[in-house]
Amino acid sequence: MQYQILYDTQLWGIFHPKGKVITFPAGTDPNYITRLVRDKVIIEVIEATEATKQSQEPAPDSDKEESIQVGNQAEEQSDSQSKSKKAKK
Repeated sequence: MQYQILYDTQLWGIFHPKGKVITFPAGTDPNYITRLVRDKVIIEVIEATEATKQSQEPAPDSDKEESIQVGNQAEEQSDSQSKSKKAKK
């Protein structure tokens, strides 16, 4: 497993800069790794496959655009109705 360093830190007596990806040597105490993850010193790097990358890309949401347009039309209608009521008074 690979882990990314979240901030400049020292592990195994070596200083590691923020963003560096490291791999723990075989035989490293799993509780030590768990503690580092819990304390937000490191996070597990998950390598995405091509299929995963494609599924994570947001699809164009025509529904969202449509709802925004409907909302704008409702505002315009209420504005025109309030103006016509003021004109009648």
